[in-house]
Amino acid sequence: MEELLVFNCKAASVITKRYGDQVSVYSSNILPNNNYANLALNSYLVGNSCDLKAKDSLANLIYFKRKKILVIDREGKYLSTVAPDILLLVNNPKTNMEKALQIIKPKLVVADGSNYKYYCKLWKATCKKQKIPFHNTAEKGFYKL
Repeated sequence: MEELLVFNCKAASVITKRYGDQVSVYSSNILPNNNYANLALNSYLVGNSCDLKAKDSLANLIYFKRKKILVIDREGKYLSTVAPDILLLVNNPKTNMEKALQIIKPKLVVADGSNYKYYCKLWKATCKKQKIPFHNTAEKGFYKL
């Protein structure tokens, strides 16, 4: 089994890549100091009988199953030449979302639990206006690819 999960954790971005029973975790903090993040991750590992293979910091570009995922963090910087399938928003990025969506043209936007609710509400409206699907993990739970 192969899957990528974006967890809904407050104050931390946590993403896992699973290949069989081996899981790698990528986080805004290499070791999340967030009890909720650790609980969610441990529950996932135990519930799926998996072992934690590696921990690493979250990169700006992630590839999984021929999908390109662009991560925009609090700095709000991104490469305009990248044409991602998925745009992942983490840690309250400071960027003009309408302009960003027009430039990078993602097929889907995902906001994790590390973002302010107000920002997510604005991003959801912007995505709706531009007819781009929006997944807010605070509303819909984790995102699975």
